[in-house]
Amino acid sequence: MEFKFIEGSGKSHDRHIYIEPDNELSRDELLQKIITIAKIAREHKVRINLKKIHSEDLKRFIIDVLTIQSYNYKNKDLIKNIEMPGESIIGSVINECRYIIDSPPNIMNINTITDYIMKNTPKNIEVSVLTEETLKSLGMNLLVGMNSGSRYPASMIVLTYKKNEIDPVVLVGKGVIFDSGGINLKQGEFSNMKCDKTGAIYVWGLIKALCLNNMDGHFVGLLPFIENMPSSKALHPGDIIATGTPAGVGAGLEPPRFLQPGDEVK
Repeated sequence: MEFKFIEGSGKSHDRHIYIEPDNELSRDELLQKIITIAKIAREHKVRINLKKIHSEDLKRFIIDVLTIQSYNYKNKDLIKNIEMPGESIIGSVINECRYIIDSPPNIMNINTITDYIMKNTPKNIEVSVLTEETLKSLGMNLLVGMNSGSRYPASMIVLTYKKNEIDPVVLVGKGVIFDSGGINLKQGEFSNMKCDKTGAIYVWGLIKALCLNNMDGHFVGLLPFIENMPSSKALHPGDIIATGTPAGVGAGLEPPRFLQPGDEVK
């Protein structure tokens, strides 16, 4: 792939980058070339010209990677430095997820994440929120119990994106806002435990991307949000919790029992 840099005039000093095809480049080499452009965009305004790229798949790949590589938590507007012939739905959703994941719990707690998802989910996706009281009534006491030390009540967001009548694909994502270890406090530096909500956020992002791309299918996302914190109300090691599954928790049985293909969950 060839880059042609043309310095702009005036105070902006824009860089015009003409990208031309090179069939000898591997996909990994191409990826590194595109990342180089994204690094340039951190200091200069960049205008991308893809007129000589005739493959629509290659154009989409370039735009996706440029969008993803423009992510910066402290500067969400960095993408505006890159003028591209198109937008990236996938890249934009990934960057949105990364921003939520990177946000510490004083910014993205159980309540603020719930509000954010409610406001930023496409209308074609049905969103419902199970409160802590509802979770208790469903026997989900392990989930609620792990949240006992938090100042915020546990919740579960249920997303439904349905384009046909087939059986749904159900996606479950771990949504621990912050995992301190509770009373069994973790040792050392563990500020990255803010990322323990990654699974839930990426389930939301995936279903959002499917909807924005108007994909066919039937998908349900379950996003349980809790926070594992130490307090006088937190669970103690060895506490006995009654759950909604009469046989108990599968991982604790002798021998352990887990869901198998064909099992039905009601």
